[in-house]
Amino acid sequence: MTVKIWHYAALALALGGALFSLYATWHYREARLAGKTDALCNISEEFNCDQMALSVYAEFLKIPWGVWGLAFFTTLMVLLVLSLFKQQTREEQVLAYSFWVGIGILISLSLGLVSWLGIGGWCLVCVGVYATNLLQAVLLGVGLKKKIVSFSFSWKR
Repeated sequence: MTVKIWHYAALALALGGALFSLYATWHYREARLAGKTDALCNISEEFNCDQMALSVYAEFLKIPWGVWGLAFFTTLMVLLVLSLFKQQTREEQVLAYSFWVGIGILISLSLGLVSWLGIGGWCLVCVGVYATNLLQAVLLGVGLKKKIVSFSFSWKR
C-alpha cells in the first residue's frame, strides 16, 4: 500500500461517513416533522431509526448528531487532503487526523452504549457511522504499523 492509496482509502471512508451523516440529518428532520417515516432503516422495533431520531439522545447541544457527524467527517477529509498534497506538513496533519479518529471512536462507543442501554434499539445508519469510524481507526493502525504514514509527538518544538 502506498501513501496515495492509503489517503484515498481514508478519504473514501470519510466520504462514506459524511453520506451516512447527511442521511441521518435528513431522516432526523423528517422524523421530527412527521413523527414517523417510511425509512428503509425502520426494520423492526429493535432496528428502528425513527426511534433513535425521536429520542432525547438524538441531539447534542440542540444540534442533531448527523450535523455533528458531517462536521466531523468534513474535518477528516480536509486533514487528509492537506496531508496528501502538503508533504511538508504531513506529520502534523496525520497527528491531527489521528486525534480526531480517536475522538470518533470514543463518541461512537458512547452513542452505541446509549442506543443499547438507554434506548434499547439500534439505528442502522448510526451503526454505519460507528463502523466507518472503526474502519478509520483500523486503517490508521495499518498505516502507522507499515510506516505508510507517521507522526512524531513532542511538547517542545
